Amino acid sequence: MITADKEKYSWKTPTAVSLFFTLLCLPGLITPIHGDEAVTYLEHIVSTPFQLLFQYSGPNQHTLFSILSNSLMRIIGEYEIIFRLPVFAAAILSIFVIYHLGQSFGNRTVATIASFLIIGSYHHFYWAQFGRGYALTELLALTSVLGITLLLDKKPNEGALVLVFSGFTLCLALPSNAYFLPGCGIATLVVLWRLKKTEGPVFWFLLSKKLLPSFLFLMVLTAGYFFMIYDDLVRGIETHKNFLNQAEFGGSTAVTLSQFHEIIRGLARPWGLWFYIPVLYGLWTLNKTRRVFFLILFGTPALVTVLSGMMGPPRAYIYMFPFLILLAALGIDRGIGFLSRFASHYFKKILLAILCLVFLIPSVLNHFQNYRGTTKVKYATMNESREVLRHLQKQVSQNELLVIPIDDMALRRNLEPLVAKKMLRVFKDGRLDGITFIGHKDVQELYLYPHDAIYPGALPDSSVQVIADIGNVRIHRMNGKITPLFPLEADINFSRRWGKFRNPKLSKTNTRKHKFLGQQSLQIKKNMQEDALVYSPSTKHISSQDISFILYGYAGKYQQKSKAGLLVKGDQQAFPLNHLFGVYQENKDDLAWKSIHPFFFFRHLKHEKHFKWQIIFMLFPLNAGLTEIQESLFLREEISYFDGFQGYLLTPIVEGN
Repeated sequence: MITADKEKYSWKTPTAVSLFFTLLCLPGLITPIHGDEAVTYLEHIVSTPFQLLFQYSGPNQHTLFSILSNSLMRIIGEYEIIFRLPVFAAAILSIFVIYHLGQSFGNRTVATIASFLIIGSYHHFYWAQFGRGYALTELLALTSVLGITLLLDKKPNEGALVLVFSGFTLCLALPSNAYFLPGCGIATLVVLWRLKKTEGPVFWFLLSKKLLPSFLFLMVLTAGYFFMIYDDLVRGIETHKNFLNQAEFGGSTAVTLSQFHEIIRGLARPWGLWFYIPVLYGLWTLNKTRRVFFLILFGTPALVTVLSGMMGPPRAYIYMFPFLILLAALGIDRGIGFLSRFASHYFKKILLAILCLVFLIPSVLNHFQNYRGTTKVKYATMNESREVLRHLQKQVSQNELLVIPIDDMALRRNLEPLVAKKMLRVFKDGRLDGITFIGHKDVQELYLYPHDAIYPGALPDSSVQVIADIGNVRIHRMNGKITPLFPLEADINFSRRWGKFRNPKLSKTNTRKHKFLGQQSLQIKKNMQEDALVYSPSTKHISSQDISFILYGYAGKYQQKSKAGLLVKGDQQAFPLNHLFGVYQENKDDLAWKSIHPFFFFRHLKHEKHFKWQIIFMLFPLNAGLTEIQESLFLREEISYFDGFQGYLLTPIVEGN
């Protein structure tokens, strides 16, 4: 057997540890959603369980988590703590399961050490407060091994049920978790083969009646499921590779020694590589059967990873992490016992104190850093977003342009449909009553665009006035007089507006095939490989005593690289507003709004059936004095589409006038 003769299971220690862990996690559980979890929230909050199970949209989909989280939010309501409740509950249950396994493989001391180590680790603490599938992975990996121990402890019915359920849901948590299951099967067969020498009848009974049927059923179940979503999985892998290639920080899925080193180091956080000293010692002190069991459990996923030719980040292998904790607890307990034979009782106390400090200090620093990180999250809460929506629905005019940060997913969840509706109304009517910015009160620059290139002074305080504060969300309105500069004209004579192209390889046509406003749009064909820049024949001169702005808008084919804009002399930088919020699909004689994936690397369908338009609004700051502006077109595609050119001048209101 791989488990020891167990003492009576104690609930007191894991319960006390769990209560302490709950207090540590509470600040993070109520923090506004941010990062990848916010993307998961926005992308999948409207998905049904059927869609989540049978339509794999990409690497950001954590199926099991989203099913559990969405179900809870539909019953209780959308709040941060409810959104994260499945992973927090999984983290709590993991404490109880690892305590049980620690007692099974060792004793109560090992179980207690494992419980404290796991709550002091980076991964367990972080993923207990972050809405993704990793805490669930950790729990289900533990329960999969628990199922194996039950099978080997001659509890075949309970063991088979736990193993099959845990194994399949482990794959629902993350598809890559399937790498863990072959190791479970092979390790169990090896243990049973060794059991054959001492308990032959027991071996054949377990193998033929329970173990093989359980693993075969699990294999068929997971293989059948992956076969149903195979095409989506392939696209998801391609999407992830494209994201890594395009990411600013760089990245690779190639199997290299440096990637292995990164994973080994990452799983040991916050302690560092020295954490593997007690892990290796604990592994070495096991008997041969148990040692082989753990070596196969770790080695098989590594081998499958090498054979697949693709590696993920350290968090993708979190199913190994709790067993590293378990071995470290064994190593600490047996290491102390070994040293105690050659040292005095006083030395043993000193050794225990040193070990506590060595493990405690990195954990305290890590948890404190994590807590500080939660205080720096500058996004709206889900409840604040709903209150802001109710306020705007009552207070904002029909032709007010609303602007929200593109990376505040709670605001996007509640306000994006309203923002898109207002964008379309302003664009179609050719009338702008004002511009209202909504976002966290401490990050005004993110109202514009979440890039470092946007300097904080792009929208000075003198240009906006506070309308309302709702919690930590501030509603600003641009303080200025609005004058039409380039009035909207439906079915405009594009030849008159843009003149005759001097380059004979460029041609323009008024087309009725695709249109956004009126009955026609501008189609430009470019019969050369080089990019082209086209200028409007007319220029405008604007004089202002203070900084002013031009809101320039147009519609272009969605995802086309050809752009329209203004040539403005000066050092001010233009920036887009509501990027990708105004995407509309042609639907017979109407336009249907399309919500766009919160990540910009979402996969594009190779054969789009419907033509889509995108409204582009850009804000151009103008320096004080006389400024010359000129409309322009930057052409990159062979065929480009434009419609609805319009612009508005926003000048400061001088007090006393």
